[in-house]
Amino acid sequence: MNDTFKGFIKTYLDIDVAYYPDLRLKETLHSCDDEFVDAVRSGFKDLLRSRSLSPYDWEGLTMIEFEDEDALYDYLNRMYAYLFLGSEDQPFPPE
Repeated sequence: MNDTFKGFIKTYLDIDVAYYPDLRLKETLHSCDDEFVDAVRSGFKDLLRSRSLSPYDWEGLTMIEFEDEDALYDYLNRMYAYLFLGSEDQPFPPE
C-alpha cells in the first residue's frame, strides 16, 4: 500500500469523518493535485486486486469494524466506484 493511499484512508475514511456526507469526499479528493489523485486511485486498484488488507488491519487504520472481508471489500469497491467511476452515492461504512 502506497503512503499516499494509506494517508488518505487514515484521514478521510476513518471513524471521525467516514460517516459525514457533508464532507463531499469526491470533490475534496479531485481538488487535490493529479499526483495525489493518481496515487489514491492506484492504491485502491492494488488493494481491490490483492485484497491484502484484512478487516482487522482496516480497523487498525480507521477504527471502523467490518464483520468480514466480503463486507469490507464491498464497501471499498463501492467507494472506488464513487470516487473514480461516476457513482453518485457516497458509500458509508457499517454502523
